[in-house]
Amino acid sequence: MSEQSDITISSRKRAVIGGVDGILGFNGSEALFSTALGRVVISGSGLTVDGFDREAGTVTVNGKIDAVFYPAKRNESNGFIKSLFGRRK
Repeated sequence: MSEQSDITISSRKRAVIGGVDGILGFNGSEALFSTALGRVVISGSGLTVDGFDREAGTVTVNGKIDAVFYPAKRNESNGFIKSLFGRRK
């Protein structure tokens, strides 16, 4: 996979993300993806993950999109992931 990751958002209702290696988590209000350039989080409401094409490296998210962000560091994002998806030991 190339070192490229693109995000296209249409009317805050649909996001198409390229360069996706995998879906790391999803709970309807936030989705976490691993991309060629690091992790990306999409948050909103009524989110659904539709059409993950692993071979092409693209995923489509539908729903109300409020924010897109990239966690700063892997170590910090691990704590974020646990709190985001309620996985505490």
